[in-house]
Amino acid sequence: MVLFSHDPIKAKQREKDEKDFRKKFKFEGPIRVLYTMMVDPNANLKKGGSKYLDVVREEILDVIQETSKKHVLCRNIQGKCESHTHHLENEVYDDIDTASGTHTHTHTHTHTHT
Repeated sequence: MVLFSHDPIKAKQREKDEKDFRKKFKFEGPIRVLYTMMVDPNANLKKGGSKYLDVVREEILDVIQETSKKHVLCRNIQGKCESHTHHLENEVYDDIDTASGTHTHTHTHTHTHT
């Protein structure tokens, strides 16, 4: 769930960030959120490499693409899109009905950076 500002400076930065993201990950097409996930409040977080999103405990992330069993492309509330490593143990699914009648899947994972 990204909150967008109408500030032209922030909009320009967001456009630059999206362009960099598309180039870095060779991402084509529209950016669509598959589901959201919360960073485990007990996770042992480590700083990742240049392609990894820095996260904090209990942060909510939009998952854009599952790139492998261990990695997903995520976007944080500031609109930054990067790769994120996750482990699928202790996975919890909650189906939430939205006003449009569609379902959103909220996933809670144990997350670690490698």
